Amino acid sequence: MDIINTNDSNIVTIADLADQFSDFASEGITNDLPLVYEESSPSTWKVERRYQRMVSPNTIKKMGVYDPSLSVPPVVSDRPKSFGDLSGMFVIDGQQHSIKHVQSRTNRPMMAAVLKHPLDATYEQVLKKEAEVFFKLNTNTKALSKLEKVRSGVVYEDPESMRTLETMMALNLKCDNFGSQSDDALEIKNFSQFDHMVNKEHYDATMGVVHFSDIQSALSLLKKVYPEDREVNALVLRAFVLVNDVFQNTSNGKRIQWVQYITELEGLRRDYPRQQKLHQGMGTYGADKDIFWERIFGSYRSWTQYQKLDKNYIIGKETMEHISVENKKFTAPEGYIWKI
Repeated sequence: MDIINTNDSNIVTIADLADQFSDFASEGITNDLPLVYEESSPSTWKVERRYQRMVSPNTIKKMGVYDPSLSVPPVVSDRPKSFGDLSGMFVIDGQQHSIKHVQSRTNRPMMAAVLKHPLDATYEQVLKKEAEVFFKLNTNTKALSKLEKVRSGVVYEDPESMRTLETMMALNLKCDNFGSQSDDALEIKNFSQFDHMVNKEHYDATMGVVHFSDIQSALSLLKKVYPEDREVNALVLRAFVLVNDVFQNTSNGKRIQWVQYITELEGLRRDYPRQQKLHQGMGTYGADKDIFWERIFGSYRSWTQYQKLDKNYIIGKETMEHISVENKKFTAPEGYIWKI
């Protein structure tokens, strides 16, 4: 028979743990709107789609029969009655548990952690606060997708999220009904790569601007190469920024042949007829360089042999080393073999 170990060394206080992690201590508070715990009926609660994630049917199914002991109080925003049709209790975090509570048909009320707002708060202020709480709760405890983070970040005017949205609008791009609302807007796939491109690669912190033109040129070229596609894979788009950089840094015959290879059917599209084949098996933030060297430039070198081009019209080691002075992504991978 197993005996439960009741040794006191297995028990610690929160104060003990706070001391243990004192190197990460932050004194004080940052919010004067503490949560208030109240019982309520979730059937009348509402959901704000502008920042809230979509409910997963699979999650609802997996939760099975409602178990109150596993139901953490949802975080709910109590909007001022002065908002009229926009007032009421809005779920910030805990949609699934709220849904299961209603489906159980129990007569018990549900405990909620309620975010109260000043009576004179404006609708915009309340909406921003809800989105901020949603973003921080889910960022710290759950795996929000990049799209969900940006969508909620825009509501409370997070700078990086705003830059991403502004770039999408400028380039006529959308993702899951977020971004451009034009009928001819292209759908972004691999959204985290797009956000990375905007905020980590093309944002000039000194000037406080995103260099749209570099992304725009790459997008225009991508649409020319794959005109039938209604989607833009952001990783491929990042690789096409490199493709366009080669065009910008070459001249005369080399530039003409490079453009011919990229845009004509018997060039890049002979080996990579669709975007999907270009990015297949790649997904890291450094994969744009891999796509360029292993697939695009590798295919180009085979094409120059097939076309029997004069070496004076071929982009080779010397040209790439020259370009790499300004952009290290054009440094050939270690062990790269230049002779074919």
